[in-house]
Amino acid sequence: MARVYKLRVRASDWGSPYRRESEMVLTVKLKDINDNKPMFEKVNCVGFLSREAPVGKELVMISAIDYDIGNIINYKIVSGDPDDCFELMASSGLLKTRCSLGDLRRDYYSLVVTAMDGKYSADTTTINITVVNNKRNRQLSNNDASFSCEDTAVAKMLSRLIDEAERKSVEQASLGSSTNAVSRNVHVPLFDRNMPKKIVISEGLPVNHKIIGISAVDPDHGYNGRLQYVITAGNEDSVFKMDTHSGDLLVLNTVDRERKDVYTITITVSDMGSPAKSASAILQINVEDINDNAPEFDKDNYYVRVAEDVKLNASILKVHAMDRDEGKNADVAYSIVSDTSLFSVNRQTGDIVVTSALDREKQHEHHIEIRATDGSDVHPLSSVVMVTVAVEDVNDNIPTFVPSSYHVQIREDLPVGAVVMTIVAKDSDHGNSGTVRYALLSGMDDKFEVDREAGTIRILKSLDFETKQRYNITARARDRGQRSWTSRCHVIIDITDVNENLHAPVFGDFVVRGEVAEDSPVNTVVMQVTATDPDADNPTAIPGDYTLTYSIKDGSGLGLFNIDNTGLNVVLH
Repeated sequence: MARVYKLRVRASDWGSPYRRESEMVLTVKLKDINDNKPMFEKVNCVGFLSREAPVGKELVMISAIDYDIGNIINYKIVSGDPDDCFELMASSGLLKTRCSLGDLRRDYYSLVVTAMDGKYSADTTTINITVVNNKRNRQLSNNDASFSCEDTAVAKMLSRLIDEAERKSVEQASLGSSTNAVSRNVHVPLFDRNMPKKIVISEGLPVNHKIIGISAVDPDHGYNGRLQYVITAGNEDSVFKMDTHSGDLLVLNTVDRERKDVYTITITVSDMGSPAKSASAILQINVEDINDNAPEFDKDNYYVRVAEDVKLNASILKVHAMDRDEGKNADVAYSIVSDTSLFSVNRQTGDIVVTSALDREKQHEHHIEIRATDGSDVHPLSSVVMVTVAVEDVNDNIPTFVPSSYHVQIREDLPVGAVVMTIVAKDSDHGNSGTVRYALLSGMDDKFEVDREAGTIRILKSLDFETKQRYNITARARDRGQRSWTSRCHVIIDITDVNENLHAPVFGDFVVRGEVAEDSPVNTVVMQVTATDPDADNPTAIPGDYTLTYSIKDGSGLGLFNIDNTGLNVVLH
């Protein structure tokens, strides 16, 4: 087909009393695509080949043609070469031998070949080869090979099609290009002399809101005087649009002063003549702020650590919020939302100060909500942020004994290492400041010791009631803070006596003999008996504790005789 077309297009109105029209030439060029498969110029080839033919012998050329422009054709053997003795050149389609046929016993080959353009493949064709013993065979006529093929006339057909396409293209080009001017476009459009160069609008105007009407005049008639309005520059983010016919400037997208506060757009008005004439004007649009942004804190939340002994009115943290509006709408004031008397915030600066004493032992963490409010008189906006104040411990508590004094009684025979009691002191501080260590300061006489961590009092040396019956001990509790605090308490330990009578009294003789007359009066002394107590020889014995008493327990004289407590006299009863 023709590859170039020149179309004459006419535009005509339906005006009265007569129509106006205009013409132009539209050139259409056809672009080739790969929509044809390759076609062989020769098919069904038949030939004879001598066994004596050398390796690399050229046999036959089976070229193919593709009607498309610029396609590269490649060739290959599909089947029929079991001995791999033939090579079809991929780029040219030339068939050659690649082995010595004299070593083979096969007499006949039927090769199936095809051609490809990268997308389509040609219909396969065959090359039938008969192998003969020598080139003196009458089929070869002293040649190594002889082949014949059927001609498809593909080349002639392609040549005819190309000639026809060129002829049609020339005919189309001879039409030329012309434009019939129905009327002359003489004048350039003129903007209204009262058109402002600068306007002010408020942000947040709704879509399709009319901002201003632009007008221009063109004294030409018909389409030469018909005007169209467009924005040709400065309309970043496509915020505005022009009504092409009326000249109204409209809002297309959200107007946001915080994104852009000044637009400088170029408005172009052009007539519909041929050729068209146009004029341009620059309009500056200033965007006026409205209070559409709440203050934004620079952090999602705040965290600060302060010592519990921080001074009153000390600033512990400064919060900061910004408002993207301008003027009073951007002024920010701070206030505390939470109900607290411990903290306050500076309205202008955002400084948070301590207004009452902090005590970690009562509350170790405080959560405060701070509000930032803009300065709008009409509709103020605000936002809130959470401030966490962690109170760090200070060693401000003295260890306190519970109870304040101790009193205990123990036996004198308790072994060394026995636990007497445990003293306890409490410290409400945190960490080392709340860790208590114990000591005994006085009154122990080296008889007692205390576990410095547990407060357990144990016996260090043996006790003796007969030596000392009461110990008045002073104990101390001290915390481990950098500035440590101590407290003291009294510990009274009373020692109770234990009977230490280890031995029974011993008489000097097992049998004592005496005589008395039968008529002796009552209270007549018959004899004297004595006994001793080995416990009385103990160096620690207290005089009087080992006094012996005597009595008659049994025997035939029971009721007839009596013995006094000293054992010195046995008398008649």
